[in-house]
Amino acid sequence: MRIYVASKTRHLPFWQALRAANVPIVASWIDSAINAPGAEASSDDWAEHWTTCVREASEADIVLLYATRRARCRPLGSRQGGREGIRANAQKALH
Repeated sequence: MRIYVASKTRHLPFWQALRAANVPIVASWIDSAINAPGAEASSDDWAEHWTTCVREASEADIVLLYATRRARCRPLGSRQGGREGIRANAQKALH
């Protein structure tokens, strides 16, 4: 079984702890340098990152999205929120 997890990067320690406890998490974004504090990434870096995230999620057996009530889930670089913003960024990542 492969589990893909998605959340804000502030939740990285939670996902790392679960993975250390042998939960089969397959989300490489957890270890990606692009998510390190102070990291500066180009548009091409982000495009590659999102393409990897979409591929890993689509290949997983289970996808978990964790968000708090206060979290506003809006894709990076998008002024569109909600379903339309997610759809727009997914289309960009796949093409």
